[in-house]
Amino acid sequence: MRVYLFAMTVLLATPTLGYTEGETKAAGAEKVRQVDGVHVAFELNPHHPSSGQRATARLRLADENNRPVAARKLKVRWAMPEMGHDVETKSAVPAREKGAYTTTIRFPMGGRYTATVSGEHDGRSFEATFDYHVMEPAGKVKEAGHGKHAH
Repeated sequence: MRVYLFAMTVLLATPTLGYTEGETKAAGAEKVRQVDGVHVAFELNPHHPSSGQRATARLRLADENNRPVAARKLKVRWAMPEMGHDVETKSAVPAREKGAYTTTIRFPMGGRYTATVSGEHDGRSFEATFDYHVMEPAGKVKEAGHGKHAH
């Protein structure tokens, strides 16, 4: 019982807004990284995309005091590390609220993707990476090997 209470006390006393360099925090489906003094929050909608589906990436940028910041040259580069190639790179466009940006992607196939967010703030470059797994749509079967031969 004492161990349980101690663990609960430590858990409840742990601050939720303090990020260390490169640390990831998740709030729902949003993933957050702090790099070079910029909090980069990244959310993909739908949260669990399928191949062939169009998804919208929403980015929010903030400083150490959680104030929204603007960025220059903000891009999202999607890659499939296991396949050894980039899928596409798109500029992120400003949304209505300050420090918010959006971009879209249509995933060509299922697998693991890495989204690399890069940009400039206060004359310094920053880069943060986020991993996502894209599923094949229900009912779609990948065929392996050679196709069927007609006889």
